[in-house]
Amino acid sequence: MSRAFITFLLFPIFLSACTAVEFEEVKPKSGKEYSEFPKEFIGEYYDIKDKDTLKITKESFLYGDKNSKFHLTGNLRQDSNPSMVLKKIDDLYILNLMSIKDKSWTIIPFQKTGKNISVYYISMENDSLTKDVANEYTEERLKLLESITAVDINTDSTKFTVNPNDKEFKLMIKNGFFEKILVFAPL
Repeated sequence: MSRAFITFLLFPIFLSACTAVEFEEVKPKSGKEYSEFPKEFIGEYYDIKDKDTLKITKESFLYGDKNSKFHLTGNLRQDSNPSMVLKKIDDLYILNLMSIKDKSWTIIPFQKTGKNISVYYISMENDSLTKDVANEYTEERLKLLESITAVDINTDSTKFTVNPNDKEFKLMIKNGFFEKILVFAPL
């Protein structure tokens, strides 16, 4: 099925549904794998926008608490079946988190910006755009996806699973596929 046909077929769904992009495998494929968070990230931070906390230790992180709107924790300790992998590409660290349910990976790039940590995430939507501009925005985003391997459509969401090679993954970063969603300041 051609990418143009997929774009045409799924276009109406994007206008009213949440869209997610997950990865078939850890990215970047060829990057060095880290068993610890770099020293400059270790510490406690707070989310400037949502006022939640982020604690990073040598091997793990904890975002929010059980009462938070969003609670996430992970550990880099490697076993035979890792569910969290840390890699680096250029000046971005790439946190790969595996979905236990479907074995796909969520990719979260982050970097140090001064004393703060900037966190990026894939977004196929932009709530600030008008409907006509949103159509064009979504279509342009889909053109960046060279390797859609699966499409899962539910009543309220659409999930793309992709498997870009390292060159395509770098292009996704360069072309703004990942948008800054959080900034953490040190406590």
